[in-house]
Amino acid sequence: MTMSDNPEKLNQDPMASVRWVRQLVVMRRTSQWHPATDAYETPDRFTVIVELPGMRSGDFSVNLTDQRLIIVGKRERPSEDAPTAYHQLEVQYGEFRVEVLIPFLVEREQITAVYEDGFLRVDLPRRRSQSHAIQVIRAED
Repeated sequence: MTMSDNPEKLNQDPMASVRWVRQLVVMRRTSQWHPATDAYETPDRFTVIVELPGMRSGDFSVNLTDQRLIIVGKRERPSEDAPTAYHQLEVQYGEFRVEVLIPFLVEREQITAVYEDGFLRVDLPRRRSQSHAIQVIRAED
């Protein structure tokens, strides 16, 4: 399954959705560091959780463009005395960008984003189909 495939086809293979999201999250990361990201779907919403410890909500932005959730930010290295020697260096700093393709239409006005305890959680409610009756008018012969 590729990114250009119709998202509705994902319902035919239960694991296709997991593979598709994993592929998108990993492939769309283009930055200095890559925060851990979970993306999953329930019957009524799509949820993205990004691990962003040591940041404030003003250090990143969250946008939905077309069907892409885009999270961009920067984690600054603390300004401490310059170390004389590193013994272990695992914490990543700098700019990051995470893009996740949302596999269905969402209710844009009902999207919520909460940053708490180092985790950003974005919930995107699924747009429900709205049917509209169309009156058929008989054409005069």
